[in-house]
Amino acid sequence: LAGERAVAAAGGSHVIVRTAWVYSPAGKNFVCAMLRLARARERIGVVDDQRGCPTYAAHFAEAVAS
Repeated sequence: LAGERAVAAAGGSHVIVRTAWVYSPAGKNFVCAMLRLARARERIGVVDDQRGCPTYAAHFAEAVAS
């Protein structure tokens, strides 16, 4: 939050965007981890006390760039 406030206070044109649960076909992310675990294990345990909305990296990049 402090960084966001500093960007806003610096003036000029800016956009501040927060996201989480970003995934893509490459890299370390929840979707890739679950697919990897599903291939390796018969049973997968995950926490069930979190909510989120997965964000596809390519869609996010396109939205921010436009």
